[in-house]
Amino acid sequence: MDFQQEFAEMAERVTSGRVSDDAAKVLMLAQEHFNHKRDQLQTVLTYRDKPVRFCVNGDEDDEAPQFQPGTDLHNGFITGVEIALQFMGDFPIKIAERDD
Repeated sequence: MDFQQEFAEMAERVTSGRVSDDAAKVLMLAQEHFNHKRDQLQTVLTYRDKPVRFCVNGDEDDEAPQFQPGTDLHNGFITGVEIALQFMGDFPIKIAERDD
């Protein structure tokens, strides 16, 4: 079997599978992290008509860069967030309880 055939076989879409409880916990943590990041980006879009201010660890800083609505920088930033959400899509793994 050549490399392309071997890779195609490995890359076939798996529709279901079983993992250990530990692996399931890791997947669930990864899904929570993914959803949290998506929610943060979605929040930016929810307030798209507000200025965007960059903060470190949630701390307000008067010197932090700020993009005012309607400016090219603000519009570009919002467009970037929209593109990021499109590329992220949904978490690629669905987790269901076992039927032991």
